[in-house]
Amino acid sequence: MIVEFGSGASTLVIADALRQNGTGRLISVEQRHYYASQVQKMLQGEDLEEYVDLRVGGLEEWDGEHLNYDDAEKPSRWYSVSLLEGMDSVDLLWVDGPPGATCAFSRYPALPALADQLSADAEVWMDDTIRDEETKICDKWAKDYGVEVEYYALEKGLGRLKRPGR
Repeated sequence: MIVEFGSGASTLVIADALRQNGTGRLISVEQRHYYASQVQKMLQGEDLEEYVDLRVGGLEEWDGEHLNYDDAEKPSRWYSVSLLEGMDSVDLLWVDGPPGATCAFSRYPALPALADQLSADAEVWMDDTIRDEETKICDKWAKDYGVEVEYYALEKGLGRLKRPGR
């Protein structure tokens, strides 16, 4: 089970990998209907839609744990909790949304929201770690959830979090 926040090219790559492996399922969560529609068309064009549960819904005010500033101009917002249903035994959590302009530390809620749904060997991958906010999020997750973080110098950077010894 793979969960992805923010759909796009990664959705197709993951779905194709699942098809090649002959197993697995991707739940992709997207807040913009336009992008979800584009991704859905690409999935259909590549005959990959059976591997993806594409969920679309606007962002809502987030009352849970967050790193956003108390006096922030933009309030903490994140995906609707209703979009998270059925996410059990998640093996890979791929965090590429919501966009950074949503609010400060916009991607922080991903792990607090799904920590109890992760499998024992799960990994969390944070995209765009060339940005300071994403790196701070990964460092905070590592501290608070007892996981190790390793950074990869890819095009936009990747933070890979996993439990020690895994």
